[in-house]
Amino acid sequence: MSELSVSFAPLLPWAVWWVLVALAVLVLVPAAVTRARGFALRALIAALLLLLLTGPVLEAEQLESLSPVAIVVIDKSASQEISPRPEQTTAALRDLEAELVRENIEIRAVESPPQENETRLFSLVRRERSRLEDDRLGAVFLITDGQVHDADTPPALGAPVHLLQTGLKNEQDRGLRILRAPRFGLLGRRAAAQVLVRSTEDEDSPVPVTLRVNGEVIGQYPAAPGQPLTLPVTLERRGRNLVEAEIPVLDSEMTVNNNRVSFEINGFRDRLRVLLISGQPHAGQRAWRDLLKSDPAVDLVHFNILRESNDDVRAQVNELSLIAFPVDQLFLDEINGFDLVIFDRYFLRGHLRESHLAAISRFVVEGGALLTVAGDEFVGAHSIANSVLQEALAALPTGDVYRGAFRVSRTDLGRRHPVTAELPESEERPWGRWYHHAQVTPIDGAKVLLEYERAPLLSLARVGNGRTALLASDQIWLWARGHDGGGPEAELLRRLVHWLMGEPELEEERLLLTATDDGALSVERRSLEGFGDGAAPVARLEGRGGEVREVPLTPHSDDDGRASARLDDVSGGFWRAVSDGGEGAESLEDFALVGRNVGRELAEPFSTDAVLREIVEASGGRVVRLEDDGVRVRRLRAGSGSSGTLTDGGRMAVLDREATRVVGAFSTPLFPPLLALGLVLGLLLLTWRREAG
Repeated sequence: MSELSVSFAPLLPWAVWWVLVALAVLVLVPAAVTRARGFALRALIAALLLLLLTGPVLEAEQLESLSPVAIVVIDKSASQEISPRPEQTTAALRDLEAELVRENIEIRAVESPPQENETRLFSLVRRERSRLEDDRLGAVFLITDGQVHDADTPPALGAPVHLLQTGLKNEQDRGLRILRAPRFGLLGRRAAAQVLVRSTEDEDSPVPVTLRVNGEVIGQYPAAPGQPLTLPVTLERRGRNLVEAEIPVLDSEMTVNNNRVSFEINGFRDRLRVLLISGQPHAGQRAWRDLLKSDPAVDLVHFNILRESNDDVRAQVNELSLIAFPVDQLFLDEINGFDLVIFDRYFLRGHLRESHLAAISRFVVEGGALLTVAGDEFVGAHSIANSVLQEALAALPTGDVYRGAFRVSRTDLGRRHPVTAELPESEERPWGRWYHHAQVTPIDGAKVLLEYERAPLLSLARVGNGRTALLASDQIWLWARGHDGGGPEAELLRRLVHWLMGEPELEEERLLLTATDDGALSVERRSLEGFGDGAAPVARLEGRGGEVREVPLTPHSDDDGRASARLDDVSGGFWRAVSDGGEGAESLEDFALVGRNVGRELAEPFSTDAVLREIVEASGGRVVRLEDDGVRVRRLRAGSGSSGTLTDGGRMAVLDREATRVVGAFSTPLFPPLLALGLVLGLLLLTWRREAG
């Protein structure tokens, strides 16, 4: 098929050409008015010359007819895996391809990625549409169950959209959905989660919902289908807690993946109460107060002893603005109400009697925490180390004080311990210098994290059921002021305080069980002492179905106190990991859930045309339920019928806009030079003879 057309390639700019037209008209108008002899020939010569100046070109194109294109989008999302949808999809695609080939229609087939969270088919349609010429798209076929999540913004196609709907009419399913799940919860207090049971069956009796926390069944709660159910969750474990809710499976259900939901709640203690007692005034008191006051989870009670009980103050007690130190109330009546006691450069001044110090010592042994910040007073005769409180200290004084500039460094143990590991430090930017510290000897079992030339500076220890720490210098405030480059005082003090209060993330011996996104399990054992060349640690993994695995862990090559393993072939659901916690320590355990909650695809897995019907009908397309009807296609010339007749006879139309493609072209001047010259000369000669005669 060929098409002819004329185009122009003017020899002069169009503006000049129009000026010449105007001049020709001015010259010819008087001759036309006076009806001069030869006027017509003169006008013809002028017109011919002006035409030749436009450079007329004859163009011819060789066109090739193109068949219309049908975009076929195959839904491969999770809900399409429900039987018999895969078989229906395969059969529909086979029949559709046969029909399109019979009608000589080009096929552009594309599959959606297998996702659980959503189905986005129209984004694929946009992509394929952008790759086509404007007039080639004949129709769009969507082979899906109708669960499409980007149908709110369908593209403007100018072609019918047909839905080939998979699934069955009377599908049965029961599912569980989370309406509200708290992310945090207080230990010992009830947190409320809310779930909803959905069922397609006419169930008169309530559905039992089984609640588990960290794998242990907490109880069963009846839920009426369609009515929200509040589940009471009481947390006993600090840190991450796994909460699961599950309903029984019906025999006729499409999928059981939506019968269980799970979520995590981080358990934490209610506001932590800290008692800070400042004795000898020094510049570092503000560092402790600022740190503790900046933490919204801490209730701070701070006493700063400014005068001795025997100071000669010439005023009545009721005239003083200072608060009397309520020692009996704090240390005999309310000491167990605190989580941490801090002695900041305190020494025996007569305020605390032996009974008060004994109460603090019992408080630590029974599970409390004590932090001692030592200065010069710690090595004197009035040191608290010379009292019954000695039993609760992490280190004891030697009687000497070091004076002189020095830089704090971490011990080998300190580079592994969670309190001091990964603190920012480098040779280019070392920590700032301190200028004095009390020389101490750590107690048996204490762990030294910071030192100066083997002189302990920060010692941590466990005493009974409690924890205690001693910082043998009051110079950490220099870091806060940025002296000599400063140091990580805020992070160090934060970690130290939270370790004393039993923060799980700062435990020296830990077992971590993590479910990866690809459905595997990662097990990691962390030990402060490391594993060296000894036997590799072993973790025992227990699955919900009774599956048990003994997994040897491989120590890391840099001997950083970590050993790990990865398991790829594990079943979904709840898993518990247990490992030896070390000599004399309790076993370590952690939990994980393999497989996340089902996404939107399986939460509502029903086959439906409600989402797409309006789009299909507005485009002139047709909804074909594959359970009831077959696939039939017809090629329809565009403009031969309205959108309402595109599906006559139960067949799905593909519009043919008679698209073409240029496969060849040539051009030639409409007036070759010799022909143009001959015409002009001939007309001039004819004009001369006409006017001469």
